[in-house]
Amino acid sequence: MKKNWRFDVVACVVGLVGMLASCGGDDGVHHLADAPPLPDTPGAVGMLTIDRATASFGSIMTGTTSSPTTFTITNSGGAVTGVLAPALSGADAGSFALGASTCSATLPPAATCTVEVTFAPTSLGAKSATLAVAATPGGMVTAALDGEGTGLGALTLTSTQTALGSVVVGQTGTILSTFTATNTGTAPTGTLSVIPAGSDPSDFAKSMDMCSGVTLAPAASCTFEVRHAPRTAGAKGALYQVIGSPGGNVSGAVTGTALAPASLRAVPLQVELGSVAVGAASPSVTVTIANLGDQPTGMLTQSVTGDGFAATSTTCNGALLAGRTTCTVAIELRPTTTGPKTGFLTILGGPGGSVVTTLVGTGVAATGLAITPSAKQFANTNVGALSAAQQFTIRNNGTASTGPLAATIGGGAAGEYEIVAGGDTCSGTALAAGATCTVSVVFAPTV
Repeated sequence: MKKNWRFDVVACVVGLVGMLASCGGDDGVHHLADAPPLPDTPGAVGMLTIDRATASFGSIMTGTTSSPTTFTITNSGGAVTGVLAPALSGADAGSFALGASTCSATLPPAATCTVEVTFAPTSLGAKSATLAVAATPGGMVTAALDGEGTGLGALTLTSTQTALGSVVVGQTGTILSTFTATNTGTAPTGTLSVIPAGSDPSDFAKSMDMCSGVTLAPAASCTFEVRHAPRTAGAKGALYQVIGSPGGNVSGAVTGTALAPASLRAVPLQVELGSVAVGAASPSVTVTIANLGDQPTGMLTQSVTGDGFAATSTTCNGALLAGRTTCTVAIELRPTTTGPKTGFLTILGGPGGSVVTTLVGTGVAATGLAITPSAKQFANTNVGALSAAQQFTIRNNGTASTGPLAATIGGGAAGEYEIVAGGDTCSGTALAAGATCTVSVVFAPTV
């Protein structure tokens, strides 16, 4: 009995160590063969899990790469796994790519590692693949991947008219250029912007814009219109750029000519017709009317006012004066009374405005000499130099011949003026009735 007891105790100890049986029994001794089985211990092997079963990358343009999606792998078992091996598989595995990864070694219990995947389609359409991470021991975990490859928007731009003609500064032209932007690509464009550029963008204006702020689907189009609206004169040109991202940058040109408005000028602004005998006529003086603009004037009308003043000929009245051209009006004085005379030559043109030339002269009795003009304004002249010569006409308004004439210069500053040598046809001449002679004078300042 003593020998058997020792055997049973050893068997009981062995059973405890091996977790196969426990001691006890009716006779106080538990035998190994009588022990019931025990359950497996949890976590005895490595076991991989993944944080997501699917990942969708959405629509990505071909030739570009998505942002990475990160997958987390966890060892949920109770033992170290084998070496982990991430891999991609499936018909479109080439459209996806493994990125940064810390899943390249064994994974202890409860530890994690990460794998990044990107979507980089090379062709259009829906794409799918599978990410698998495997280890032995540890098993395999998978995630389904999907995305769509889309094309690029591609803009083109056409216009109905590039030359927008001649337009007067400050006005808007009637010629219209319609631009059409079309998406010839296989994907929508980004939001479009229409931007004027080039040398003279401020001299053109959009009259309608259906493109700005719009996104164009493939094969869709939009339009905008441009007119010439110049601010300054001259040749003008601009570009209209249509920009979309994606879609690109396309541009179309417009040109035009900006005309300076019609603008009338009269030369001279004052006409001096001198002293004229009552009932006689002065020599005619020509007034030149110029259109300094590029735009033609409206039909010109002229009027001459003042006692004794009249137009003897004209190319202005009723004319449409083209840009940068002139017309003329010849004016004479035929006084009916003696005394100073003042009148006006007025030219009206719409467009073109109006100009006025002042007319002056003097009516004198029909006997005696008269000088024309009665006064002259000389240009500023340096001391010691001579001004340009000014000519005076002397007329015999009497009914009989004069005696020999003598031309002299009088007045307080007479010494500052000289009769031009050879410029005096009056001195020594007996002037017949109605005849004329001339004297030319220069300004010769000494102080």
